[in-house]
Amino acid sequence: MLKGNSKDGKWSVIYSPEKDIDLARQDLWAVHITWKRDSEFSIKEVVFKENGVVEASGDATDEPKNAKKIAVAIMGDPPNTNNDYTVEVTWEENGKTQKDIIQVNKEIKRSFVFPNLIKRILSLG
Repeated sequence: MLKGNSKDGKWSVIYSPEKDIDLARQDLWAVHITWKRDSEFSIKEVVFKENGVVEASGDATDEPKNAKKIAVAIMGDPPNTNNDYTVEVTWEENGKTQKDIIQVNKEIKRSFVFPNLIKRILSLG
């Protein structure tokens, strides 16, 4: 599983096994983009690239109007950690068109988070 976030924190991307039952039975992987704010927005275009080559693109018009989580691509294979994955999203918020390029990197190992969690627990006690 790979994850990425936009620099401004408005978007997160996850490339993981598909959760839809019919698609999961086929061992497909999905790239989803999630809007992390409460403000209204509309997606103009989303482009998923692997090593700079467009693998999928669209305008999300087939998604529910106020959907905050949108499928960008359904892939036949899990991500190759040697490849470079990006999601380019163009959206409109408060009448202003914006664009962000999100790098989809390897998931951070949970062991890096664990020492901080122990520190927090100990400081609470």
